[in-house]
Amino acid sequence: MVAGVSLVDVSKTFLDGKRAVSPLKDLSLTVQPGKLTTVLGKSGCGKTTLLKVICGLEKIDSGKIQFFRDDGSAFEDPKISLVFQDPRLLPWKSVRENLELAIRTLPVAEQEKRVNEVLELVQLSGTADLYPAQLSGGMAQRIGLARGIISRPDLLLLDEPFGALDFMTRSKLQMDFSKIQTELETTMLLITHDINEAVLLSDDIAFMRDGKIAESLDINLPKPRRYGDTNLSQYQKQLFNFFI
Repeated sequence: MVAGVSLVDVSKTFLDGKRAVSPLKDLSLTVQPGKLTTVLGKSGCGKTTLLKVICGLEKIDSGKIQFFRDDGSAFEDPKISLVFQDPRLLPWKSVRENLELAIRTLPVAEQEKRVNEVLELVQLSGTADLYPAQLSGGMAQRIGLARGIISRPDLLLLDEPFGALDFMTRSKLQMDFSKIQTELETTMLLITHDINEAVLLSDDIAFMRDGKIAESLDINLPKPRRYGDTNLSQYQKQLFNFFI
């Protein structure tokens, strides 16, 4: 099932010693089913806290979070996957075993089928029996993405999944992920501070400032997209202006 999520006037405050810190301040945002929405903003603006309250790792202080189907009807307990900035693979388990952890309740035959399918999707067929130490950084991050996809979540949350990679590896993986998007129907919420990444991958972008969504921008370009496309530049300029 494809899920959307609506946040209305969501606030979250932490205590840092004796000082109150509020990364979310009456934030409202809607992520449409089947779309990739990016939340863009400077480091420390509350982006990761936003992901944590959506997937239930943190409780909100006030406001409302509601999940809904593509027909608009509300539903509870969607299946959510979270992909981190680093792949977080278990070093003593093979690629296959790391992926199977996300689908361990399924029959063995279905597990094998899904592992083969998702490795083909991330262009790493033939790596199932390798161990994390045998993978390059880019390969390991592809496996991290595969692990997020393999359970077929209703909502996929991506917390700067390309941010720890070198420029060339990151650019290649971003363009490949743009192709992967066209084959999936999963709703995605991407967190980043990379303007170029946001334009390359997003259907719509929300710019976060001072704990709120301050600006929004729809990217009306066909997918998959590639760096070097001059049509991307107009959106990159608009987003750059959000930062200054």
